[in-house]
Amino acid sequence: MIAFVLLITAMLSSSVGLALATFRLRRINRAIAATWPDWKGFTGTALNLSLLGCSLALSGAAAVFTTLPETIEKPSVDIERIRLENERLTQSLTELQEINRFLEEQTKAKSVPEPELPPPSEPVIAETLPLPEPPTPEPAPVDYPQPSETTTTEQPVPPEVVQLSQTVYQALYSGSIKLLEPVADGRFFQTLSQQLTINPFSFSALQAGLKQRLRGGYQRLYLTELKTAQGNVYLWKIITKIPGPDILERINVSRNKLSGFHFENVTTHPPY
Repeated sequence: MIAFVLLITAMLSSSVGLALATFRLRRINRAIAATWPDWKGFTGTALNLSLLGCSLALSGAAAVFTTLPETIEKPSVDIERIRLENERLTQSLTELQEINRFLEEQTKAKSVPEPELPPPSEPVIAETLPLPEPPTPEPAPVDYPQPSETTTTEQPVPPEVVQLSQTVYQALYSGSIKLLEPVADGRFFQTLSQQLTINPFSFSALQAGLKQRLRGGYQRLYLTELKTAQGNVYLWKIITKIPGPDILERINVSRNKLSGFHFENVTTHPPY
């Protein structure tokens, strides 16, 4: 934009200069003609074209010179400053090399050679010992509500059968059959574990139903003892204060071990 303005200015200046030159030539012609009547003057076409060409050339040269970029002065190289900088860098590098050499010497002086170990006569094979299994905590006995009154028939109840019955109540109230393992027959306990693994909800239903019926109080009436080929069966009649049918408790004993139990009219659980 600046170059264009300068070009226009140069052309205008050339035009003005051409007009002034033409006006000047006319005055000169009139002055010469006054003293020399045969003077024709500078009126030729070649002269006018020459003057126009000179004016255009001057205007173009002025435009070119005005649009040229300014010459950028190259910064002078400070040789002395560069030399001082190189000397400073060389001195710093020398100091770093001296420090590195000093540290290497100190490290070598303090290093202690490791003693050579004799080769083992036989290869050592690491044995992987099995970890002991954590002990399984024994379930604690759970207190269950005792009957307000226990009535029996003329037949006495063996104490070991009473203990087995109490253990069954504790297992039902705690929800853990582990309490039955010490007093139960091995085959019966294995079968019971398999049944509860397949259908654990039957044991939970029996536990919940028995708790619900006995929580208001109950009476146990020992009925009788039945002798079978598999062992003895002991029967109790349980009368609860909560309305509902009487519960028939059955405990199976074989060789003084618990071999089965069942509580009828509590839930529809299968006999164990």
